[in-house]
Amino acid sequence: TGQINGWEKHFQRHVEAPTSFFKERRALLEEFPLLKAQGIHVLEVGSGNGSNVLPVLRHNPSATIHATDPSPTAVEDTRRRLIEAGLSDRLTTEV
Repeated sequence: TGQINGWEKHFQRHVEAPTSFFKERRALLEEFPLLKAQGIHVLEVGSGNGSNVLPVLRHNPSATIHATDPSPTAVEDTRRRLIEAGLSDRLTTEV
């Protein structure tokens, strides 16, 4: 639980930082072309703040993702980012 608490503190510290720690990982789709497949369902374990989730859903309109992370702050930040992007209907999350 010490490591999980460390990650929770990390995400709490960065969620409201003046400079965003969040960096959307757009290159992921080039590194893993399967993420562009029609109707793909993805499970991301250790999703953090959604930096992998957002580009997949943004660039693959038929993809769905279930994202999990032990940090409640990270999961809430992921949900918030996907709501702001209008993509939350294809995302489920779990702590």
